[in-house]
Amino acid sequence: MVDLSTYPFLTYIPNQIAAYIFSSFIFLLLIFWFIQSIENHFQPRRLIILLCFAHLTIISELIIRATLNTVQRNTNIVYMIMTILYLIGQRSIIIANFISLIQYSEKKSNISRFIFLGISLSIILSDILMAPVGFLSFQSDKIHLSFLFRQISTSIICLITILFYFIWFLTRIYSNMSYELIILLIISNLNCIIITIFLVIMSFPQYYMKFNDDEQWFYLFQILPLLLTLCSWSLLHPKRSFYVRNQFNIESEDKKPTKF
Repeated sequence: MVDLSTYPFLTYIPNQIAAYIFSSFIFLLLIFWFIQSIENHFQPRRLIILLCFAHLTIISELIIRATLNTVQRNTNIVYMIMTILYLIGQRSIIIANFISLIQYSEKKSNISRFIFLGISLSIILSDILMAPVGFLSFQSDKIHLSFLFRQISTSIICLITILFYFIWFLTRIYSNMSYELIILLIISNLNCIIITIFLVIMSFPQYYMKFNDDEQWFYLFQILPLLLTLCSWSLLHPKRSFYVRNQFNIESEDKKPTKF
């Protein structure tokens, strides 16, 4: 029998120094990302905005983790805020990966709409299912429902990240991509898969309590993959990776109004 008396709150005291170090490093990546985006005239706009959201939300989650004491942190509102901030950061990167595929779609008017609509609806569905998790978590007689919604929601996101490679392969979009972008998307989505698989495992009571009892799991399987992903996006910024091999600059396509 799993003891769920402390669910869903953390059962460890967060390492403030570690949280400040990681948040500072991501903040430096944000500055680097922003400078390069200015140099590239904020193109492509959707990716720039999404990655900015990813940086800012993860930084905010880490700052809350570092600054609040145990009593302040283990409240319903703070728990919900921290969860939402992390999910926004993770979801933003997943959407950015798919938008990168859309940029190279040969039949942009049809494929882009289908991919963007399908992924958007799936993520919205996942978020809708995730919404009751927080409320049910604070009702001892409905904790089992909280875990059920958590399992379904995380499974949908995990499936989306795995399908990314199949969509990429089946559409043969990789044939026009620069080698830099191919490397970037492999790294970015692989880290997303690592995170989502971990969250699926964590959606089961016995593993949730085990992982929630030691902070190293959080940094190893949630923050570190995000950090590596954001590093990859900064090092292989669209200004370096967003061109097709026939020298046609994809930025010129992005300047055209595109409706999804």
